[in-house]
Amino acid sequence: MIREGILVTFVAVDIYRTVADRRRKRRARRAQQQYIQQRSQIHQASQEVVAQAGITNAGPGRTKTVSFGSEKPFLLLGLCTFLAVAIITGVALYAPDMLGSAVGVCACSLLIIIARIYAMMRYQSSLAVAVAAVAQSPAVAVASLQSVQNLNGMWIKDKAASDSMEPAMDLMRLNGLIRRAINLVKGVDITITEDVFEMAITSIIPWFKVRERYPLTGEEKQHKRRDLRRGGARGRVSVNPNGAFRIDIAWPEPHGGTGYDLFYVEDSDPNTLHVDSLITVGGRTATYNTVYRRRT
Repeated sequence: MIREGILVTFVAVDIYRTVADRRRKRRARRAQQQYIQQRSQIHQASQEVVAQAGITNAGPGRTKTVSFGSEKPFLLLGLCTFLAVAIITGVALYAPDMLGSAVGVCACSLLIIIARIYAMMRYQSSLAVAVAAVAQSPAVAVASLQSVQNLNGMWIKDKAASDSMEPAMDLMRLNGLIRRAINLVKGVDITITEDVFEMAITSIIPWFKVRERYPLTGEEKQHKRRDLRRGGARGRVSVNPNGAFRIDIAWPEPHGGTGYDLFYVEDSDPNTLHVDSLITVGGRTATYNTVYRRRT
């Protein structure tokens, strides 16, 4: 009876492995084909936008190889099955009175392994979907470059037209030296390529400079804190449907918080850059708008 049970268990495991392996390979092929097709469309669109908009520093599209399948889970299952058979055979030969317990332990172990492999396959399936979603985000960004090409270039701050940053600096409890450097901000230099958004804020005070570079894929990047305190800040850039670029940023203690900057140029005035900013520190929020004029 025990031998028949063991045989049925191993046959069931083998059938499950075969079926699951075929399904995994089909999903991997579909996901890989979809990914390659999307990357090709993104690259083609980006090249058209670069050619039409005259975007500078636009390098060639990058090709990324993604693997959606792995044989390791099934190699693990095969190894564990072999070990289970070896253990049961050894117990049957040298300790027959413990055969029932050995079969039970091995059966439970194999069930746990099968459950883990099933969870891993579910994860791989969701990973394929996630990669496809990530591959779409550059397409959104590239499609928006046509409408935001005017963001490229050097912009000079119009202090008279801009809101005061004092409430935000109060939230951050900035000292006098940093406050003065911020109040003397000269402008912002923006560079947008097919895959990167980069900005550099400059001040009349030479040592105060904020430079941040974000992939248009939405990947999170770490930079120095804008208030020059210890620790870093993490942020990502996204592209709104209307073509505006938004940087979401978060920083830890001291005076940890979150915020965002929204960069946009209105169609009626392509030589004026608006940056809507919001920061939240300790449950309190400050907002302000900064206006820049294109340097001619």
